[in-house]
Amino acid sequence: MRNLLVFLLTFLGLTALWGGWLLMKDPTGSAIQLPSQWIADTVFGNYFVPGLVLFTIPGLGSLAAAIITRRVKTAAGYLPAAAIGLGLLIWLAVQVAVIRQFFFLQAVYAFIGVLVLWLSWRLYNKTKP
Repeated sequence: MRNLLVFLLTFLGLTALWGGWLLMKDPTGSAIQLPSQWIADTVFGNYFVPGLVLFTIPGLGSLAAAIITRRVKTAAGYLPAAAIGLGLLIWLAVQVAVIRQFFFLQAVYAFIGVLVLWLSWRLYNKTKP
């Protein structure tokens, strides 16, 4: 279970870094085929700030959580992973509310978020004193 959790966190981190970087590099979203009209009427106006958040929190945060999950052998080592899982679900909910669009990758990452949250909860309860 722990290896799967580390894998999911690493996958999430790397894909979020890549997606965030592409959105910061091209805030129109065309580099990853995101329609600019989805973000045009929001408080952001373009994809730069969402890309920065994506790069930083799910990206770097997931990689940090993967390292902590791998190295820390106590129950507390699973808390950052749980925070990433919950944070991902919140990120997706806000994303859908702001852009008022739903596409298949949101469902894939919502599943990953639920799985990360569930695995970290199981591992936390299995190792807590």
